[in-house]
Amino acid sequence: MADAQRTLPEDFHALYDAGARAERGTAQREVIPARTEGDTRLADEVGELTVDYDEATGLPNRISRAEPTRGLTEGSASSPEDAVTDFVDEHRDLWRLSEADASGIEVVSVSERGLPTVQLVQRADGVEVFNSEVSAAVSTSNEVIALAGQFFPGAAAAQESRRANATCPAIDRRITSALMPRARPSAVCVAANPTVTAA
Repeated sequence: MADAQRTLPEDFHALYDAGARAERGTAQREVIPARTEGDTRLADEVGELTVDYDEATGLPNRISRAEPTRGLTEGSASSPEDAVTDFVDEHRDLWRLSEADASGIEVVSVSERGLPTVQLVQRADGVEVFNSEVSAAVSTSNEVIALAGQFFPGAAAAQESRRANATCPAIDRRITSALMPRARPSAVCVAANPTVTAA
C-alpha cells in the first residue's frame, strides 16, 4: 500500500502542481500575459526594468532596475517604510491590486542594519493572505531599489464574500437554488434577509 501512495518531493507546493491545481479548479491559465499594465507603466517612468513573473500566478515576484545602482523611486520619502508603502500605493497595478487589496498591505518590520529592508504582508479583513510576504530593499536616501515577493489581487473581495456568507442565516439551499438558480450565495443571503449586510 505504501508503494501505491504518491510520494511528494520535499519542496512540494500545490500552487505549482498542475494536478493539484486542476483538482481545486485553479488550473493555470493557458496564456500568461508577458507584462502587467503596471510593469509597462513603471518601465515608462524609470527606464529599463528587470521583472520576474511567478509561473503559477502570472504576477511579478521580483522587481528591480536593469541598472542596479539606480532605484525604482526618487529618495523623497522621510523613511524606508514610507518609501515602500508610497511605491506600493502608486504602483499597485504591478500586481493588479484593487484599492481594497492595496489598503490591506502592512509593514511588519523594518531593518536599518546595512541596506535598509522593509518587510510587508497583505491582509484581508485582518487575516494574512497566504504567501503574500514581500521584502523591499531601500537605499540610505530612501529610494526603493528592489522588491521580492508578491501580493494577490482579489483577496479583499474574496474575504468580503466569505464574511457575507458567514453572516447569512441558515437557508435551505435546495429551496434557494430552485427559486434563484443563478444567484451568488451572498446575494441569496441579502435577498432572504435584507437587513443583513456584508459590512
